[in-house]
Amino acid sequence: MNNIIYTVILVLLNYFLFKNINIIAKKINLYDKPNHRKIHKEKGPLLGGLFFFINLVVFEVLNNFFNIDFFEFEKDSVDKITLYFGYISFLIIGVLDDYNEFFKPIQRLVLSSAIILICVFIDRSLLLSYLDFQMFTFNLDLRQNIYWSFFLVVFCFLVLINSFNLMDGINIIASAFVASNFIIFYFLSILNFSILFLIFFFIFFFFYNFKSKIF
Repeated sequence: MNNIIYTVILVLLNYFLFKNINIIAKKINLYDKPNHRKIHKEKGPLLGGLFFFINLVVFEVLNNFFNIDFFEFEKDSVDKITLYFGYISFLIIGVLDDYNEFFKPIQRLVLSSAIILICVFIDRSLLLSYLDFQMFTFNLDLRQNIYWSFFLVVFCFLVLINSFNLMDGINIIASAFVASNFIIFYFLSILNFSILFLIFFFIFFFFYNFKSKIF
């Protein structure tokens, strides 16, 4: 029964959001405008990140209502606080920057590093404890120098974010990467089965993003 409720609510939610893309974009004046960094020639609604966040919030409300947690974490843990803080912060930076190139590259780098550091301070489980180079039969205990651990965590996240940005200019690629990671995390038992219901967002997004109707 829960599966049917999840399906109906999330399908209707995404149908409403994507069916009214232009109305919503015009209402909040949020468009991705073409420039020297982008390959599309016409402006398009910049709502993909916002729509995904709406899905995530509704999904979380449903999980709380049915007493299900899509993470294999304890409820109300710092893991979830870190997730939402990080996502909202990068969503705001991304929207501002895509909207009118609000930040210079060095400003984006500093802000991104600051957000990651805050996330690590909130959730110390993000820190690396060991580096094990099996190829060289060498390992490094980072607990002896916590500053190196902070540096490496920030560096790794920055590499991930910038790698993701490199894919972002190609329709479908970035969203396909995220969707495939959700599926992989499910099989690795990091996320439970309920997370797969977010696939409805990606189905709608793939269709509209492929036609350059949403970014």
